[in-house]
Amino acid sequence: NEDYLRRRFKAFTGVSPHAYLENLRIENAKKLLAQSQGSGMTISDVAYLSGFYDVLYFSRVFKKRVGVSPSRWKTKAM
Repeated sequence: NEDYLRRRFKAFTGVSPHAYLENLRIENAKKLLAQSQGSGMTISDVAYLSGFYDVLYFSRVFKKRVGVSPSRWKTKAM
């Protein structure tokens, strides 16, 4: 049952499957943004490579989870 699996996952990890996946994607995006200096990779590219297909949604989620926008994170990672 889907609901049972979701409850068990949350009991084991402390977060929902959606939040867990989102956290993984944001961590990947942080690494990609840090590596993107001088490579010509845009924030849109990072969003797509991290599994976000809407750049505005990616920016919103990134800022909510990290506390700064992706562009600010990219400049801070220099």
